[in-house]
Amino acid sequence: MLRDVASGGGSSGMRQMAPAGEASRAVAAVPIDVSEDQSRKKIISLLSSYRGEKDKLKNSMGTGLKLEKGPCNKSDEIDAFVTYIAANVKKYSPETQKSVQHAVFDVLLKADKGF
Repeated sequence: MLRDVASGGGSSGMRQMAPAGEASRAVAAVPIDVSEDQSRKKIISLLSSYRGEKDKLKNSMGTGLKLEKGPCNKSDEIDAFVTYIAANVKKYSPETQKSVQHAVFDVLLKADKGF
């Protein structure tokens, strides 16, 4: 099996492919107390984790709300945000509603002042 490893020197910036065994031997050659087999297992584990995270990211792309581009788009976005806030605030107790309203009002005042 081949693995992508950084080339050792040179100004080309190119990467060369080396067999996984060579990569684990290179890592094992570093003066630490790790055997070639342990290095190989760790590399395989890290690559597997990397592929898993990469797949998660790939699968999560495109799940967000797609907004049409146009002149009224910003207004629609703001309306949707205000509706979302209102729907959530209505779920709170009257005391919490007042606190949230006060916090939002403070944010708006700061925005008016240019902060």
